[in-house]
Amino acid sequence: ANLELLASTPVMLGGRPAARVHIRYRNERGLPIERILVSLVDARGRLSLLYEAPAIVYFQRGLADFETLLASVRFQQK
Repeated sequence: ANLELLASTPVMLGGRPAARVHIRYRNERGLPIERILVSLVDARGRLSLLYEAPAIVYFQRGLADFETLLASVRFQQK
């Protein structure tokens, strides 16, 4: 199989329970790609935030910005 599960953990997103999945795979040209998906489901639907980049250099380079984005998520109270 071309897909490797690196981590699967429960997290909080905007104060709500969510799941975080980190995978690695090789694209059709053999380039290693890493992806992080953070997703939650509630009564109003599903929200997923995805970060994906080539594993060589670029993934680590942009990861801090994705983490900052995740930390900034806020939900309005209804």
